[in-house]
Amino acid sequence: MKHMKYIIGLLIIVAVSSSCKRKSFDEYLFEEAKKYTESTCPKEIDKTTTIDSMVYDMKTRTLNYYYSLYGTLNDKETLTQSVIEDYTETLLITLRDDISLKKQKEDSINFSYHYHFTPNHEEAFRIDFGPKDYFGKLNVHTFNYREVRNLREFNRRNCPMRQDSCTVLDSMWYDSISRTYYYDYSLNGMLDDDSIYGKRIQKTLKKSLIEGLKENNEITNERDKEKLDFSFRYFSASTKKLLIESLIKNEEIK
Repeated sequence: MKHMKYIIGLLIIVAVSSSCKRKSFDEYLFEEAKKYTESTCPKEIDKTTTIDSMVYDMKTRTLNYYYSLYGTLNDKETLTQSVIEDYTETLLITLRDDISLKKQKEDSINFSYHYHFTPNHEEAFRIDFGPKDYFGKLNVHTFNYREVRNLREFNRRNCPMRQDSCTVLDSMWYDSISRTYYYDYSLNGMLDDDSIYGKRIQKTLKKSLIEGLKENNEITNERDKEKLDFSFRYFSASTKKLLIESLIKNEEIK
């Protein structure tokens, strides 16, 4: 999930001096959470998530973050157990790596993330982390996290990758919520012209892409098992404008 680091970044509470006593640090966190809520919330994180409030519970020493979900995330069918597990792992990895929360982690603060559907405010899911999570042994294993990690490494090593005289593969990435692979290309030369991409071209392109996916043995097993979708997006090399996108659903590749 690419916006995860940004979400945590918005929730940073500035660390106080290490000379502070535990009680004063707790009081500080309580006041800062209250100030953040009153001055900033609600605040849109992205098109699917809004932070509604931040609350620090001094009794349990827990920073509580409350969110509302919108769009594709505001759907019980989308938030399967597998998706939530992948989301949890990605969030934990980001929390462990976030040096801006160093003081809070050193002081063994707990973190609790509460997500609610809209507009009824029914709880969608909740994620809790403590010192054993962000300091303990990390065991990531889910398909979603593995794909995000692998594609990040692929892009670092290989992209941009020229396909032919007019086409360059800029990046490949995986959206763990929609369970969709994205292939982003830049087009130049005679293909950098949005007037040529009519319905006939779009139909021909999609047919060709489907045949290519069927023949790709490297992803066939995972594709069938995980029910993955694919989006091929072609952008103008000169203007960066999206020229054509072909979304292929898993059931279209049978």
